[in-house]
Amino acid sequence: MLSAWFVYYQENIEGPFKLDELEHGIKSSRWPPHSLVWSKGQKDWAPIKVWLEHLPNIREKIKTLQNPPWYFRHGPTLKGPFDQRQFISELKNHGQLQQAEVWSPEFNGWKSPFQILELATPLNFRMRALPRAPLHGRFRSEIPGRVQEFEIDTVSEEGISFRAESEGLAGNPFNFTILAFGLPHSISGLGQVLFTRNQKTAVKFLKISDEDQKMLKDHAVQFSEHSRANS
Repeated sequence: MLSAWFVYYQENIEGPFKLDELEHGIKSSRWPPHSLVWSKGQKDWAPIKVWLEHLPNIREKIKTLQNPPWYFRHGPTLKGPFDQRQFISELKNHGQLQQAEVWSPEFNGWKSPFQILELATPLNFRMRALPRAPLHGRFRSEIPGRVQEFEIDTVSEEGISFRAESEGLAGNPFNFTILAFGLPHSISGLGQVLFTRNQKTAVKFLKISDEDQKMLKDHAVQFSEHSRANS
């Protein structure tokens, strides 16, 4: 968008041109004044004179697209815009990322920072230091019009991971069911994706019964104790 420009004159179309190439061609009278200019993102062809009048705004828009602004919010507090370096520094100082949400123009709505792969390394994301254990079974997610099942990897009292990159789950909370061997019954609740990367997805539990949470905690603790005893 706005990176390849075309010129229409005498029933011919020339291009694509970079922005600087187009500006140089216009200023050197390569095309007559009544010629038209267009790039993807514009609704219509624009006369050269009109295009030149809007050139400062076009340059600013291109700069924004190349360096998109970042925002974050926590409850009623909204901060931004930041460039990415400032944004990462702000998040590092925030200290409550579990409740924060972030936004940039390429996102479809606000997201948890744990969903943004490019933030994982600079922010040094780690799963919570709670006992985790492998769990043999299936994780079933339900969103309107779509049910998916994934092979479970590990589980803790606060969340679960599975061996796939989720499709359509990021963002809004969704209903889930855990169907696993080694548990006395299935578990249902409300979850939300924390992050997806390297063919693995982590989900935090937003709503789960106290009984089921204790059952998962006991499962993870027993596995951890067994592992230590045999190490």
